[in-house]
This record gives sequence, C-alpha cells and structure tokens, in this order.
Amino acid sequence: MGTYGKRSLWCANIDQVKLPYCQSCFDQEVNCLLERQNGPLDLSNCGRCCQWNMESSSPALRKKPSPENYPTTCDVASPVPPVERAVGLRFLKPVRLSFSWMVSALRFASHNVQMKRWNKKTLQAYLNCCAKTDKIVNMVWTKCQSNAAALEVRSNYQEDDNEIDGESNIDESKKSDQHPIVLNSQDTIPKVWLACIVMSAWIDAGMHHIFHGVVADVIHYVGAFMKHHTKETPFHRSINPHLKEVQSLWLSWCRVKTFPKTQWLAEDELGFTRIIPFIYGQFFVNESIPSKCNTTQESWLYLQRVVSMLHVMVCMLMSPRDPNVSIIDRHVKIFLSCCHQYSTSYYDSNTIPFWASTGNFPSLLNLGEQIGQYGPLRWYWEGTRERFIQSVKKVLISMRKTDSYFARKMIIMQKLNVMEWLKEALKKNNDQELQRDYERMYYRYESFSVVKSKFERGVIMSGFVLPNRDDWIFIAFGERGAKMRFVGISLAQFDQAERNCGFVYGKCTMDKMHMVKDVDQKELDKKMIHYCLTLPNLKDDENFDHRYAIVYDDWDVRVSRGAAGKKLPSLCHILFG
Repeated sequence: MGTYGKRSLWCANIDQVKLPYCQSCFDQEVNCLLERQNGPLDLSNCGRCCQWNMESSSPALRKKPSPENYPTTCDVASPVPPVERAVGLRFLKPVRLSFSWMVSALRFASHNVQMKRWNKKTLQAYLNCCAKTDKIVNMVWTKCQSNAAALEVRSNYQEDDNEIDGESNIDESKKSDQHPIVLNSQDTIPKVWLACIVMSAWIDAGMHHIFHGVVADVIHYVGAFMKHHTKETPFHRSINPHLKEVQSLWLSWCRVKTFPKTQWLAEDELGFTRIIPFIYGQFFVNESIPSKCNTTQESWLYLQRVVSMLHVMVCMLMSPRDPNVSIIDRHVKIFLSCCHQYSTSYYDSNTIPFWASTGNFPSLLNLGEQIGQYGPLRWYWEGTRERFIQSVKKVLISMRKTDSYFARKMIIMQKLNVMEWLKEALKKNNDQELQRDYERMYYRYESFSVVKSKFERGVIMSGFVLPNRDDWIFIAFGERGAKMRFVGISLAQFDQAERNCGFVYGKCTMDKMHMVKDVDQKELDKKMIHYCLTLPNLKDDENFDHRYAIVYDDWDVRVSRGAAGKKLPSLCHILFG
C-alpha cells in the first residue's frame, strides 16, 4: 500500500535509520537475552533510536517531514480529516490504521478535489501519506472529476431554474445542502471498509507472510551473497545430496526441495527452515571470504546471524510451547536488527536495506500483538496441503465482493467438505487399511547395516523418541510387515559439542547392543512421543567425528543431554557473545 503502508495495519514511513536499534540498544538487548532468555525487557527510552517501536516517545520518531505537495489548505466545509493527517502538518507521525480512519481520509480528499481546492499532485501526496497506492489515487481522481462535472451541470440547471422563478439569490449553505459533496460507499470505498469487521482481524497468516515472504527473501539474499563471490553453484552441488536425502524420507513434517529454488511450496520452505542452520552452516564452515574482495568479516558474521535468528524466530512462532508474546516480539526485533546490520555493512550506503524495501519484514513487528489477540500462528497456518487451494478457487467463480456472495460460497464449501468427509468415512468402513490417515513421521530403513553405514558416514537420518529415554533417539529398520526393529543412538556424550550457525552438534554413539528386535509396529507407534532428524557436522578438511545436531517435529532442538536439553533454539553465544 505504497511507501506509508509497508507495515500492515499501520500508516507510517519506514525510517530505515531511526526505527532499528542503535548499537547500544542492540548490545544491551542481546546481552539480556543471552543471560536469561525469558528475562524481563530492560531497555530504557533511547534518544538515538525508536527501538523498533513506531509509538516510541523518542524524539527520533518525530523527524520525518511531510512530502512535497502535501496540502496546506482545504475547503472550509471539508469533512473532519483523519487523525494525524490534517493539512499544513510539517511532520507526519505513524498512525494505527482502521477502516474508519481510511474512509475519513478518502472522504476528506475527495471533497477537496471536487471543490477544486486540490490538484492531482496534492491528492497524490495526501493519499500516499494515508497509505493509499497510486491506483487508488487515480480512481479517486477520476471519480471526483466526474462528480464535479456532474455537479456543475446540475448547478447550472438549478441557476437557470432559479432565474426563471425569480430566485437568483439563494443562500450558499442551502446550495450545499441541496448538493452534498460526499463520497458515497458505492463509489470508491471498498465494501469491506464499511463492514463491522475490525481491520486487525485481517491477520498475517504464516504461509504467505513468513514462508513465501520472509524465508523466501532470506534465501534470495543469501544466494545473492554466494553468487557475488562465485560460490552459489558449488554450494548447490555440495548441499543438494543432503536435501535429496531428506526428500527421500518423505516425512510429513519436513518436506524440502533441492536448489535452485523453483516452484517451492510453503511446506517446502517450512521444511527448509527447520534445517536452515545446517544447510547454510555447511557453507559457512567449509568456505571463507576470498582474500581479494571487499567483503568484511563483519558482513560474514552478520549473514550468519541472519540465518541463525531466522531459525530461532520461526521456531518460536510455530512452536506448541507457545512462548510469551513479549519474548516473541523481542526475538523478532533481534532478527530485524541482524537484517539491518547485514544490509548496512554489505551494501552501499545509498542502497535501501532489504528489510525496508518490502512489507513482509516490517510487518513482523505486528506478530507479538497478533498472537496475543488471535492465538499462536500455527492456529491459522494455511500452508498444509497448499495445492488444495485449487478446490476453493473452483467455488469462487465470477468473483464478487459482497457479504452475501461470500456467505453463499462459504456454505457451498462447507457442504462440499462434509460430502468429502462422508466419502472418506464410507471408504474407511469398507477398507480396514484406510482406517487412519497415512502420515509418515519417521522412516524405516532396510537393515541395520544400512543404518550403521549412514551413521558412520554422516548421512541425515530420521528417528523417533520414546518416553523416559531422554538421552536416546531411535532409528527404525527392517523389512516391511507388522514387526520391525530399531536401534538406539546414545546422547550420553552430547555435551562434547561444537556450534555452527546456531546449531549445537553433539557427540553421538551407536552400538549393535542397543538394538531391539521384532516389535509390533502399531504398538510402538502409539508409544512414540516425538520425531527427529539427525544432521551431521561435516567439514571438508576433517574426518567425521559423529557429531550431530538434532531437530524435532515440534520445532525443538537438542542443545545438551538430558530432558532439559531438548528445548526451543535461542541466541547463539558464539555468534552473539
């Protein structure tokens, strides 16, 4: 919605200099989170930055001048202007958007155009500052010009009639009453703006905002960094075998595709994000900055921070642990700060930081409040089986925008869904094999020798967790059938760990003595409490020493041995210490 509408639910210019943390505030907040992740916010008001708060009382917030051609006068009979968007303002403050505020802006602007107080440049400057795009500006201008012309014709006819009747002197206020200059709802105001639904109900859902938006952008900019250093193609060649290994598992909770990134669904970006520190960690641990280039060690560090903090932030947003909204908000701001640090250190000073050039990144600042009001992000995750959006599109034929139209279509979709459920129920009654929806949460390997070989070579493997076995994960194997076998991987030595790009790679051991034979698969499935992937710490110049990072289906990671070692990821002491 234009320059002033990049952050959803707000009308504000994104001040790429004053909005982010200054270095002092960033260091203070990072140190606080490193010492105690769930500790209270300990930042005092700063005069140098807004601390990512558009409602900050900092003087830094109030130094954005109104643009050229912003209106200085208006018609005396104008409707009341929206808050913080009166004429003649030297500085424009950020405003929380509401439908009533936007309607007021349109009616105020249209009145002054119809009364010929504003030209098109003034209208454009004003509506752009009210988070309206040029498309809306052109629509309002055309409609108002048409209304003004029609009003002038009607006024001329009225004057002619009055002269005939001998009533040439009519009070001006009565003329205004006879021809009110207002923008009717059926003209250019979208119907939804006049509905009873509050604007905040139009939530930022995870599929498009987080995965098609923020994650996709980070992948793009990391790829641009590699390409600039002629490292992208070699990286793709080295990492694709790992992605193919995950692909071959066909896990419902971790689907991925290979590079280059083409036709990825949201579920592919979701699966990629689960293991993103491992994917790019292979690049950071096995590559270095070429000696003959302008890239600094700071940029190299800041890019690793971006990747690590993206993983931390997404895990917090999607986790069933439901972290406190203030903790989520603080980690969102740290992620945005990492993006800002990388942008300002790597790109030219005249280049707009990538986080400020799109609406996805600033709109992350809404998520804490949104989750507090509407619940965790996974409650309105619309990415599962994303391809089935086609079934909705088939119903939305001859798209209209009235409430009654959508109500009818929702009833039709509900009936179609109920019919599908009934069909599935009938099939399940007739076929015992379909009594449960098939979801592959773990993979069953062919034999112990295959499992052992993969473990020794450092190949990604799929496993599961059993209750009261805190220092173990288990790998299933055996021929297809009702019985299967599994072997344990011990995490007793996991504290002998290394860190890379935020992941903790701990020492793991496997022994044939830890094998369990001929277990009923259905009974074992009922006992499984979590599912996981083991991700190897591979270095080109060293032999593999059986250090693995472990990620779980509930967005937890393994950071140490014991029950307390399985937790949500947090700021990396190596990258941020």
